[in-house]
Amino acid sequence: MVRNRWYHLATVTAVSFAGAVFVLSAIDTHRATDGTKPTVPSDQSADQPQNGTAEGIRVHGHWTIEVREPDGELVTRREFENALTSPGSSHLVELLARQRTPHKWGVRVDGAGDSRPCLLHGSPSGCNILEDDGVASTLPEAVFKTLTLSVSSSPTPEFVLSGDFTAPKDGAITFVRTLHGYCGPDVSPPDCVADSPITNFVFTQTSISSVAVLSGQSVLVTVRINFAPPA
Repeated sequence: MVRNRWYHLATVTAVSFAGAVFVLSAIDTHRATDGTKPTVPSDQSADQPQNGTAEGIRVHGHWTIEVREPDGELVTRREFENALTSPGSSHLVELLARQRTPHKWGVRVDGAGDSRPCLLHGSPSGCNILEDDGVASTLPEAVFKTLTLSVSSSPTPEFVLSGDFTAPKDGAITFVRTLHGYCGPDVSPPDCVADSPITNFVFTQTSISSVAVLSGQSVLVTVRINFAPPA
């Protein structure tokens, strides 16, 4: 009889405890569904971007082309953006990884057919504005060694390519690009000179609406390139 009473008491206690657990669980479930915010798991950061996306570093290039009369009078001023080429992106990686030794820069403006704005041996040609002993000195096109390279820190750090030439013929500029020369990784910067094996690389390029040029007019080109972090 005593054994039966203890068994009955233990059974009632277990059932009561299970019922209490069920009631507490029901109350907790009700709280999670009646408008109260549930607790955020600890592995979810509150400041994580909601859209899961972020922009990478942007290469931004801004061109200005001015056409002037011999007396300096402004005829045309054109501003536009350029585009980094896919090979140009690879070129940056190789430079930063010390797989290429940088040489000098060049700027090329060009047109189509007989409207190309320069001459080489009497035939229409593109116009290459280079640093002294610059990257495209071996190309079969007209060369003007007037390009300068400078660095500006305001308002955004950037490097600036500037140069000019006098048009030898009437023509039109419809295509532009920047060029960069480099040597192999086994060549030190001081030894990467004009008489070394140099590869010329198209860094940026873009097509533009036609800029007319007449023989004798000056063409001034400025290219500003910077590397901007995500906004």
